[in-house]
Amino acid sequence: MMKMKMRMKMRILVAVVLVIVAAMFVFGCSKGAGDCEKADLVIKNGRIFTSDPDNKWAQAVAVKDKLICYVGDDSGVQDYIDSDTKVVDAGGNMVVPGFVDNHCHILWMGALQGIMKNVYDATSLQEMSAAIIEYGENHPNDPFVMSNGWRFGFFPDGMPDATHADEIISDRPLLMWSSGGHTGLVNTQALALMQERNPAAFEFLTPTHDEVTGKPTGLLLNFQRYNPMDFFSSEEMGGDIEQRMFEAMGTAIDMALEVGVTTLNDMQIYENFIPKILKFYEQGGIQNVRIVCSYYIDPDALDDEAGLKKELEEWKELGQQDYNSHLFLGESVKMYMDGVIGTHTSFMLEPYSDMPDYCGEPYWSQKNFNRVMEIIDGMELQSCVHATGDGATRSVIDGYEHVRKLNGVRDSRHRIEHAEFFAQEDIDRIAPLGIYAAMQPSHFYGGDEMFEAMVGPERVQRVMPWKSLQDAGVELSAGSDWTAAPFNPMFGLLFGSTRINSQGNTDWGPEQKLPIENVLMDYTISSAKAMRLEDSVGSIEVGKYGDFAIFSVDLLDISTWGIDPYSGVGPNDLDGMVIMTIVGGEVVYEKP
Repeated sequence: MMKMKMRMKMRILVAVVLVIVAAMFVFGCSKGAGDCEKADLVIKNGRIFTSDPDNKWAQAVAVKDKLICYVGDDSGVQDYIDSDTKVVDAGGNMVVPGFVDNHCHILWMGALQGIMKNVYDATSLQEMSAAIIEYGENHPNDPFVMSNGWRFGFFPDGMPDATHADEIISDRPLLMWSSGGHTGLVNTQALALMQERNPAAFEFLTPTHDEVTGKPTGLLLNFQRYNPMDFFSSEEMGGDIEQRMFEAMGTAIDMALEVGVTTLNDMQIYENFIPKILKFYEQGGIQNVRIVCSYYIDPDALDDEAGLKKELEEWKELGQQDYNSHLFLGESVKMYMDGVIGTHTSFMLEPYSDMPDYCGEPYWSQKNFNRVMEIIDGMELQSCVHATGDGATRSVIDGYEHVRKLNGVRDSRHRIEHAEFFAQEDIDRIAPLGIYAAMQPSHFYGGDEMFEAMVGPERVQRVMPWKSLQDAGVELSAGSDWTAAPFNPMFGLLFGSTRINSQGNTDWGPEQKLPIENVLMDYTISSAKAMRLEDSVGSIEVGKYGDFAIFSVDLLDISTWGIDPYSGVGPNDLDGMVIMTIVGGEVVYEKP
């Protein structure tokens, strides 16, 4: 009997110890990141979603020297508080890791916002024209007038040309970016200047031509490649323009922080823009955010293969510099395999439904893409390729498979950007090849009004097959593609989990929607992994940077957001829900 009682006591003791150990595992270790006897910042009384699959929920978190040193309950965090600790009472609100945007243009397009007029809010040609004319009058010394946000529907026949732009401004170069970001419209002066100063760069923009005269019309189908510095000199883009670009980059960063985004991948950095990025960084412009930059490679790059290799070596050398975990250079590159559905420039396996003799064309031949990937992969750089059509995604997968066989298996994390259309047999190939799919759910909602007519009723059910990709074991991640869509990750959470489209319906592949918790994970830890930053950001874990966002709503329950997603969603309906954004334990945004 005595032995039995002793065995019982031992079992109880072991059980108690196991409970204590389990509690420590769930609620965090008190000194997981060095000396954390007293924290710089403590968040308590929160509903903390950590994005850590092994420990999803907590009440409190502590940060010391920018790093998380405790994740657990409110009682445990008290040991880390003294008179110098900043204590944030989350008031029971939801706390999440700072959002990680896998694909945007925060620095490049951010800078251009300082030298162009945004006309996204214009509702007519007259309203847009008046805004552009006023902007030009207010900036008489600029070497050009540039705008962003025109829509095909503003023009009577839907396909404008230089004469339409001339009716807005004709006495100086006018360059107009479409709302979708891929189509440009220029006036006669700009058309002549671009062809004269840099005909090769002009041709990269894919100008349309008049069927009778054969001359460029002024409509450019790949304006996403447009770089003002290809056509205007440093002297023309002088100090005032540079300062406006820096101020606009700062504004873009503030916009991201205001909606809880703390880490971003700028997906198209030009060689001649790098000095401005470095100068902006040196001035402290990137101290409140973390930005990964991907170097742009043009489809003609193999014309000078030695020059390309030299550029990439210099890019890699930049990556060896220490930018204090705020700026990441020299690790990835960006290319385009095709364009977008809305301009029939996506490369499809089957013809467009409204153009039965046309499938679109790839920007790279398979031979050239395989060769450029041999160079990129051989230098151990990460490749991020824009591919929207199923023909384009197949070509990209083929190229990635080619270099995997040639160079051997490594943790390359090569990516397909946008991940819009796939043949089913190609979905099954992606995970075994270690390819990542980088989605931007807001594009699902923002599709062209004629989208369904362009791709047809069968293919529209296969657009952005997120659930099929997930079920196939593909590494998904999420982002915004700002400026083509808002920074606000609430849009991504909404559209990724409901698949509501611009017609207010959910009838395009409804089975492809994801649970909202999955989209939240895609927008945090999964995007960090896609950017090779999962050891430092993307989840609330001991040893990672103290990057957080506190929301006034439950991100996992759409019904609490104060909107009806089935009655239409405007850009302002999902704003204002972030109470506070914190980067490295420092408050970088606080709602007034």
